[in-house]
Amino acid sequence: MNTERILQKIESIRKEPEHVRMRYVFLSVAVSMIFVILLWMFSVYEGFRSAKTSPSIIPSGMNLPKAPSLDDFSQERGGTLDGESFFQSERLKDTK
Repeated sequence: MNTERILQKIESIRKEPEHVRMRYVFLSVAVSMIFVILLWMFSVYEGFRSAKTSPSIIPSGMNLPKAPSLDDFSQERGGTLDGESFFQSERLKDTK
């Protein structure tokens, strides 16, 4: 019975002038967007809440590799280089 009423309403809207149909379109888009925005806000809130209550802790048994620093590269070359000297030496190495 409800589907018949919905179909009748759709048919009556089709018979309306275009500016009236556009009002229905904008109203339905606005209601849909409000629903989507509410869902998005709820998911963001839950994401922040779960991040606050459960901190991300790396298990102690997990060995993660350490990223090399500029000092590590300079020690491999047998000395300490500042950043500019390091990059100049790398350029010279590339030209050889």
